Amino acid sequence: MFEAVRPYDPEVVAHCSPELVAEYIFHRDLERLELPDHARPVRFRCEVLSLAQCRVVEDLPNESRKREMAFLYGLRGLKNLPLGGGKYRDVEVPRGAAGIVSDDTLSNLRIGRKDVYDIGEVVLSRSFLGLGEELSCRLLDSSQRAYGVAQARLAEQSQGSTGEEDQSD
Repeated sequence: MFEAVRPYDPEVVAHCSPELVAEYIFHRDLERLELPDHARPVRFRCEVLSLAQCRVVEDLPNESRKREMAFLYGLRGLKNLPLGGGKYRDVEVPRGAAGIVSDDTLSNLRIGRKDVYDIGEVVLSRSFLGLGEELSCRLLDSSQRAYGVAQARLAEQSQGSTGEEDQSD
């Protein structure tokens, strides 16, 4: 069992330098993020795929489907799922008869496609590691765009909180 966070999670963006996030994206080692104790990013609790699950995933036609299926097989739960008002909950994720998380469950938890692909990439990378190999993950375009949007939102919020406004035309 392992935990992963999205590099574009607002808590990660708010508390980590771009350099730390880049390190995390490649190695997916939460210790590299150096998050403060009060930071509460959503943590995806996952496990690596079984050999049978790896065979199913390998037979899928494209990388997006492979990431999606790896996520559906690997997801076990979520920690720090925001409820609003500064409240959070931890969730064990139910699995259907096929041993995967249902679309309805993902919808109810508000897990988006970007999240599925980003965390699915981590599950895939961990599941296909050879003995003695160090984990390395690819940066997906969707994750990179989401990180940029999260950074821009943080900049807008901090600009608004300082009372500064852009006066340029």
